[in-house]
Amino acid sequence: MAAVHYTMAFGMAFGMAFGIAFGIEYIPAMAMPYVDLKCLLGKSPYYDKERDELRWLDINRQQMHFVDHEKGPSSLRTVDLSALLGVTANIAGSEDLIAAGKSGFATVDRHTGKVDFIASPFKDVGPESAHRMRMNDGAVDCQGRFWAGAMVDTLVVKGLPSEGGSLWRFDSDRTLHRIIDGLILPNGMGWNTNNDTMYLVDSIPRVIYAFHFDAKSGSLSDRRVIYHFTAETEIPDGLVVDEDDCIWTTLFYSGKARYEKD
Repeated sequence: MAAVHYTMAFGMAFGMAFGIAFGIEYIPAMAMPYVDLKCLLGKSPYYDKERDELRWLDINRQQMHFVDHEKGPSSLRTVDLSALLGVTANIAGSEDLIAAGKSGFATVDRHTGKVDFIASPFKDVGPESAHRMRMNDGAVDCQGRFWAGAMVDTLVVKGLPSEGGSLWRFDSDRTLHRIIDGLILPNGMGWNTNNDTMYLVDSIPRVIYAFHFDAKSGSLSDRRVIYHFTAETEIPDGLVVDEDDCIWTTLFYSGKARYEKD
């Protein structure tokens, strides 16, 4: 039977305090924030192994932060971005990054912060409707395709969204594919180690979906809910799958949770 373990977290993805294992056993844990920036909306931490560098975004401040892992927090470097971004990923053989943000998919100069949008899911909906939307979280699959979710922009439309979310795939040939409609706030996503299952968070209904994933075609099928968080203080956000195929997700107001496979 699958189990979910909780750890309370503070300071977004970089700090944690008390841990609670789901069920009877309670596990206390203490830690200090690695970098205490007090981001307005910290998002999409990514460890670049080749550079030995951690980077992440502050969506609302339109900033990207970098820390050299060997040098530690004192090496913090902040780049002001020319547009709002939700997630970044590396481009093989390039200094630039691929990203998803306010107007769709873009390339980003990691040194200057210049954002150039190259594909938009919103180009056919009209300027007023497009202004209400943005891209949120995303990830790169085993074939190098960049996936990201679209959502109603809460900096434009106040309050939590109740509709309008969708999932998109941007291929290496720069073609854009609408994969799923009917979501609300698509968030973290990832794949199991066999690359035959994709996981996706939808934050407002507080669920983690699983899909059958065809790695060759990039298609999804057999959508199912594998976990539904029922407490009002448990809103799933980011997601990552570890080498044991356990799913980790961050929880707004609560911390983080690990979902163990059966």
